[in-house]
Amino acid sequence: MNIWKLKTYLEELYSRHYRAVVIAARMAAGFLIFFSLNSLTGYNSRLGNPLLLAGLSIASGFFPGSVTLLAASAVTFVQLYSLSLGALVAGGALLLILLLLYFGTVGGGGYDFLLTPVAFMLHIPAAAPVITGLAAGGSRVAGLLCGTVWYFTLDAIKESAPALAGVGGSISSAADIQTVLEETSGLLNTILRSRRMMLFLVVMGAVWLVVWTARRMSIKYAWTAAAAVGILVYFTVRIAGAAMLELPLEIPGTVFFGAVSAALAMAVQFVLFWPDYRKTESLQFEDDDYYYYVKAIPKKKAPKRGETAVPDEESRQERRARRRPAR
Repeated sequence: MNIWKLKTYLEELYSRHYRAVVIAARMAAGFLIFFSLNSLTGYNSRLGNPLLLAGLSIASGFFPGSVTLLAASAVTFVQLYSLSLGALVAGGALLLILLLLYFGTVGGGGYDFLLTPVAFMLHIPAAAPVITGLAAGGSRVAGLLCGTVWYFTLDAIKESAPALAGVGGSISSAADIQTVLEETSGLLNTILRSRRMMLFLVVMGAVWLVVWTARRMSIKYAWTAAAAVGILVYFTVRIAGAAMLELPLEIPGTVFFGAVSAALAMAVQFVLFWPDYRKTESLQFEDDDYYYYVKAIPKKKAPKRGETAVPDEESRQERRARRRPAR
């Protein structure tokens, strides 16, 4: 199938079945979110039941992303409590701060926050800032950075899980209080001093800024250039940062998953932004006060039956005449 025809078909399918497509997309996102969250925590076997996770994934299809974020946060609190009170206090406090920052900055949504840890779990962290920079507004960087901190918080707790001494569901003595305080202090120290987290906060922020800035430029192939430069910045900053901080880095894996992230970015561009630069037109308008210079770039569409793929010069002149307003 011609790629133009495929895009036209997808647009028609989306317009006819808008609600079903949105629900299906939310369900798919919910599946990734809840199953990834369970693999990152998994301290409570009841919450790890596949039927429960599937039910949460299905339910997320009928609610906005902010509700899914709150549900995932509630699951996280229970999982951390199942590990230890120290994990709940340390991890829960950081998560509450992140939620307050996110909702105070963005005010809604949730999938940028939630899918960033999923990108880390799938070893494609570069996809998060590139896709967010291409497809979302400026405030969405808050979700990207909050999601990064959330992932490294849960990852640090997971690495410390064997050494954590749970004190059950209640505190019955001063020794229990001392244990919780020690656990909380140790976990917070481990999380906040994580050099990997600091490096990735810089990497994610730098990549997002480059991609978001470049894709808004009035140049040909802005989205493609933005994605390419973003991936290049990801490689450069991550490799340089790992060398400076003396962190381990697998170059082949980084390159491979960076290429996967680039492919996902191209898929997002195909769905959301597909201009036909060959038919770019520069138009001039004027009124009593101003001259207007407009660059019109049509969207790529499959040619209709009996219509040529590239219009001739006469049809272009006719289109210009139709667009020129009467003075």
